[in-house]
Amino acid sequence: MTAPDAASATMATLSARQRTAVALRILGEAGYQDKITGHLTVRDRDDATVLVNPVDVLWVDIRAQDLLRVAPDGAILEGTRRFNPTAGFHFAIHARRHDVRVVLHNHPPFGNIWAAASRMPPLLDQSGANGGGSTVMVSEYEGTLEDVGRAERLAIAFGQADVAVLAHHGVLVVGEDLDIAQDDGQRSHDESRKDERAHPRRALLVATGNRRRIAGARLLGLVDRPRRCPARRAALSRRSAWSLLSARHRGRG
Repeated sequence: MTAPDAASATMATLSARQRTAVALRILGEAGYQDKITGHLTVRDRDDATVLVNPVDVLWVDIRAQDLLRVAPDGAILEGTRRFNPTAGFHFAIHARRHDVRVVLHNHPPFGNIWAAASRMPPLLDQSGANGGGSTVMVSEYEGTLEDVGRAERLAIAFGQADVAVLAHHGVLVVGEDLDIAQDDGQRSHDESRKDERAHPRRALLVATGNRRRIAGARLLGLVDRPRRCPARRAALSRRSAWSLLSARHRGRG
């Protein structure tokens, strides 16, 4: 068995709690984090509870045993760490979107440039459209989301989208499983910083500058492509497995 095959075989044996920890580490190491803020919820059971990261551990340092199991009323059913009450709005999305098993939210630095400008990153190239799905702009900012009414209004505004830029707040991603949510999160992060990579000194101006967009992207079939891609999912699984094995090697398992 080759090393990638062995890594994939290892990944297949992981519990939902372990896979969630691996996804958080990968996203954190990719820069998709803002200190201890942000939350990833996984509905791994057919009840209303979710697995969620605690507020007192950086994503790059998360372990399976750090994760909490939380009920819709905020009650901690499993785990001993602190729950971030602002993650409660995830339940409003899970309740409205039965196709969604994973909700990912954070304030990635380049995504937040666009959020601050209340604009969506333009579609600049073909790679940005890989994976399909839809992105929306939620332009109304009402403050933090502990309030049930605000959470419900956000869920309604999000609708059937896959990714949202939340004005003055951050980025929201959903998926039917961890692989899709992780992929969309990293892809939106990469698209948000694409202009910065070409022009580092304009990083803070990217959201307000004029950029040429792909004309007729929807007509070209780039936007509405099927979201399931076996090759991409296999690659994601291998990447997750390598991250897990590397973390174990460093004594962070």
